[in-house]
Amino acid sequence: MTERIIDEELKLIPYYRNDEDSLPWYQDLDVCKQVDNRDEPYDLDLLHAMYDYLSSHGDCYYIEYKGTLVGDVSLRDNAEVAIVVCKEYQNQHIGRRCVEDMLKLAKEKGMDTVKANIYEEYDVIKEHTTKGHEVLKDISAVPELAVGALSHHERHDGKGYPNGLSGNDIPEVARIIAVADSFDAMYSDRQYRKQMDFEKVLSIIREVSGTQLNPEVVDAFFRLVDKGEIRAVEARETAGNESLPD
Repeated sequence: MTERIIDEELKLIPYYRNDEDSLPWYQDLDVCKQVDNRDEPYDLDLLHAMYDYLSSHGDCYYIEYKGTLVGDVSLRDNAEVAIVVCKEYQNQHIGRRCVEDMLKLAKEKGMDTVKANIYEEYDVIKEHTTKGHEVLKDISAVPELAVGALSHHERHDGKGYPNGLSGNDIPEVARIIAVADSFDAMYSDRQYRKQMDFEKVLSIIREVSGTQLNPEVVDAFFRLVDKGEIRAVEARETAGNESLPD
C-alpha cells in the first residue's frame, strides 16, 4: 500500500503500529460507544488485535488531517468501509471525504458495492441531552431533572457536551448523575454484552476521575463503596437457566 492523497488537507497513511496516537482515540468512552457500543476503553491488546485484523483482512490507513493523525479508515475484503475520527476533529466532513476515496479504492479492486460505517456524526449522539431537557423542563416539582438531563454528559475537563462546561461550572446534580450513569452503564447487562466485573468498573471510574468525571463526586462514590452501600451483587438465574450477573 502507498499513501493516498485526498486533497490538500487530507491524506491516508498505510497502517503501522502507532500506539501513542491511536490508543487515545479508543480510550475515549464516547468514541468506544459510537464504534461498537463498548462502555469501557480499549487496552493495547484489544487495539492491536483490532488493527491486526483490519490490516490482514483488507487495507487499513491512518487519516492525516492538516499534518495530524486524527483517526483511521479501512476497506475490508468483504467491501466494508469503517472510519473512526477522534472527537476533536469530528463534524468537519472528514469521514465523508475519506469514504469517497475508499469508494475509488473499492472500484480499483473491482468491488461492485460497498457498505460504509462512519463514526463521525457526534452531534447526533449529543441530541439526546437537549431532547431530554426539552421533555423534562416543565416539570416544576423537580426542576433538577431537566438540568441533569441536559448536562450529565459534560466532562470535568471541558470536553463533554452539549455546552463544553468544565469543573464546578457543571451543575452539581449533573456531576452526580454522570458518575451514577457511568457506573450503571458498565455494571448492567446490555443487549450487546453482559455486565462488567465490579472491580473492573471501579477501576475505570478511578481512571477517568479528574478528566471525564468530577473527582469530588468520585470520592463520594468510593466512600459509599467503602461503606458497602455500593457493592457487587450475586449472579441470578435467567429464564433460560443461564447464570448472569444481576
